Amino acid sequence: WPKLNWGLLLGCGLARFASSRGKIIPAMNHFFTIIVSTSMYLIWNLRNTRVLETSTPPSKIEIHNRWVSLMNSALRRDQ
Repeated sequence: WPKLNWGLLLGCGLARFASSRGKIIPAMNHFFTIIVSTSMYLIWNLRNTRVLETSTPPSKIEIHNRWVSLMNSALRRDQ
């Protein structure tokens, strides 16, 4: 995986992964887009919930469970 920065996060749909022979791997490109965009959405959502609802920060376990749930939903939608 490439090192993440703002440009890559915002342009995650433009990332291109290639094999050692230089052939583009569409499935990896697509999976990267799903992982990055879904993770960014969760981070944004957690932050908004904490700031707007002035609730306590979620536990690491809750964050993990929400991430797994979102990823499963995203992958099911993609089938």
